[in-house]
Amino acid sequence: DTDELLGPIIHLIPQLLMLRTRAMSMIAVDADDHEGAVEHAEDGLAHLRSFAQEFISGTSPDTVPELISLESFLMDLESTRPLSEREKLKRALEAAVRREDYEKAAELRDSLRKLAD
Repeated sequence: DTDELLGPIIHLIPQLLMLRTRAMSMIAVDADDHEGAVEHAEDGLAHLRSFAQEFISGTSPDTVPELISLESFLMDLESTRPLSEREKLKRALEAAVRREDYEKAAELRDSLRKLAD
């Protein structure tokens, strides 16, 4: 009977979707494509949510372990986003001002202005 065969397979699909999503995201991270990694994670989450709503009856999508894991993975990706050159300079400028190193702060300010031009 087809339903007997599909039952166990359907329960494996969320895990497969999660693993594929994580793998594609990590390939992008290794290629220094942080935005691509985040896109893969977001797309994978959307596919997994859609699958869970359609095929996993009796449970809230918020309780699907693979969804919880991917959401956590996406938050980690977003929190480790590399800083742009502008963001690095702004942070260094703020630190220089806190240290009252005004000469360094002026250099950093000038570098920020050059980036804006």
